[in-house]
Amino acid sequence: MTRIEAIVARTRSHRELASTRSGNERVEVYCKASSRVRVARGTEIGTVRVQFADETGMAVRIGSAKNDRSAFASVGGASPDAMRWAVDTALATGAWNRTRMLSPSEAGVIERLDLDRNDRLPPSERLAEWLQGCPSADWIEAAITVEALCGEQGWLAVRRRARSWALFDRLQPTLAARREARAWVLPDPPSLEPVGSAASHGRDQDPSIALSSEAAAPLVAALATRFHGEGAGTGAAVGVGWHLEDDPLHFEGVAGGVFDDAGFPSARSTLAEGGMIVGTLGGPGTYRRPSFRDAPQSGTSTVIVLPDPVFAPDPRQVVRRCRVLPLEVDSWVLDLGTRSVRADPRDLLSACAGAFGAPRMTAEGVFTPALVFEGLS
Repeated sequence: MTRIEAIVARTRSHRELASTRSGNERVEVYCKASSRVRVARGTEIGTVRVQFADETGMAVRIGSAKNDRSAFASVGGASPDAMRWAVDTALATGAWNRTRMLSPSEAGVIERLDLDRNDRLPPSERLAEWLQGCPSADWIEAAITVEALCGEQGWLAVRRRARSWALFDRLQPTLAARREARAWVLPDPPSLEPVGSAASHGRDQDPSIALSSEAAAPLVAALATRFHGEGAGTGAAVGVGWHLEDDPLHFEGVAGGVFDDAGFPSARSTLAEGGMIVGTLGGPGTYRRPSFRDAPQSGTSTVIVLPDPVFAPDPRQVVRRCRVLPLEVDSWVLDLGTRSVRADPRDLLSACAGAFGAPRMTAEGVFTPALVFEGLS
């Protein structure tokens, strides 16, 4: 029995168990299994440490009669006893999740598969060789994750993802990630040298800040959640450089897929263009689970920043590290390493003036070029 067949059989069996134990046919069971290998630098020069790990976990949602909420619980492991505990806990605690559940009529075909072709971890020797050839890296990790959802009347959705991560520059850590759908290519190191900045276009009194792809990604993710999340409005003006899409089908995306984490079909969404917010994320097709322990909630998958307009770089140094510290709703601090900038997040949207350089996939799930923000320094 293959790994896919095994998790499918287990998920179906647990859904039947959960339905019987709860006395409710409207039950959804989510099972996840992952295997990973990490190679890190050893304590002695030229040595490495190799670690292997496996993780399994499950979650259950038991729907209400109107399908407007569901009782939720999660548990580590994969045994029937663990699923019984999860069902009993969901019913006893009343931890209600407001994300509605996929109905059999919406599921369409009874089985849907979204499988990366890559189905085996790379040899640890391959990772060790990569690490030895990349002096700026502290460790590299590869993982294969299989997720299965089974719902009312037995509809099934299965996803397999192969991904790699690497940590660079221990003093100013930068995490890189890559989807390895077909073969193990492994992450590219971030640019650690100055790559130029945006020309000021005659605005010497209004200098710009240029963020590398890795520095821009956490800021883009935070702004997308704040201004394009569920319940946010449309029509507000933004900077002309804030041209944003969410694409769960992107071939490099480390998250997302043809269905969301509640089984609903996914689609690409335009969030901002032409200097205006035109879309938000919410409802079926946008449900995400950060881990098996979390109930599905609306959120981003792969956020794409389109380079419009494109600036020509000049010799000034680009900021390559940015931490976003939300102090209050209308006051964020951007820690840029050597200095910090305090701004209203609405002003950050307005300040996005453009981009330059090739877009890169980042560990935050943001596919972005370097970005220019004017009037913030």
